[in-house]
Amino acid sequence: MLSFVINSIDPAKFAAVGATITRATGGARFEIVGIHDAKSMCDGYRRGLAMTRGDPVVFCHDDIELLMTDLPARLARHRERFDLFAPVGTRKLVSMNWADAGAEHLYGAMSGENPDGTFGTGFFGGDAREIDGIVALEGVFIVARRDAALAVGWDAETFDDWHGYDADFSFRAHLAGWRVGVVLDLAIIHRSRGRKDAGYQRSKSLFARKHAGRLAQGSSGVNVITGIAMKDRAAIAEFFDRGDLRRWHRESRLRIDRARNSPGIRPPAGLMQGAWDPAHAKSGGATLVREPPTRNGACPCGSGKRYRECHGAAGAGERR
Repeated sequence: MLSFVINSIDPAKFAAVGATITRATGGARFEIVGIHDAKSMCDGYRRGLAMTRGDPVVFCHDDIELLMTDLPARLARHRERFDLFAPVGTRKLVSMNWADAGAEHLYGAMSGENPDGTFGTGFFGGDAREIDGIVALEGVFIVARRDAALAVGWDAETFDDWHGYDADFSFRAHLAGWRVGVVLDLAIIHRSRGRKDAGYQRSKSLFARKHAGRLAQGSSGVNVITGIAMKDRAAIAEFFDRGDLRRWHRESRLRIDRARNSPGIRPPAGLMQGAWDPAHAKSGGATLVREPPTRNGACPCGSGKRYRECHGAAGAGERR
């Protein structure tokens, strides 16, 4: 049985996420543990975990829509390789913000909805449906083996606000030797732009003190995200099921390389500071594109060569 733990103070959102979970599980057994008076994300997740009976346990936001009907089978496949996983994460962590190390270390994808009813998918990277070597996860939808979740736990004493819960939980799991990964076959629409209130910097300072000596050093400052225009939900589901991830990964790394090698690289913008929104991927240094360059077309870097002879060559532009 699947268990879902959700912090929610909005009855309409809680009902909606319950409906989308019911559809996504396709008739399989599941339970939803709702925490409606959480003092913090960690407080709610800790209390909710103690009330669950299933395995794995999904810790997710209440403002998501799941675009599949076979979620249990997908999660079961990923559990064979990972103990903790999510749709977005990083291979390098320098601070509480999983994106601060630079775009070249980020993997995964997440979708959002535009005001006009169209959609966008923010693609961070990944040339396969499962990416290993991840050290921290973004917290919209974290899946954990029950034994891993219980062993790692949620630090409600340190993180008594609404920030840092995801990076701390997943980073400690990584440090403890649990297998942490990113998966790119979970089509999810996230209806939130995030928020940076007064507690954000406080939580970031607490995180830095707690993990001093264990965080990586150095950041490229590159904040490029490849935004993919999606006309409807079916297009999003198709991308996560059958999209050419290798092409999109090459494209994302090409754009990152161009930004990294350009003079005057900007520091991470708002899109990478806990408020990224894939549906508005034109902001914050992201680029909205519809298709990657063709193999025989001109390389977007401006070299004058064909894409296949330049950044489209095997292994080109994929610095990790």
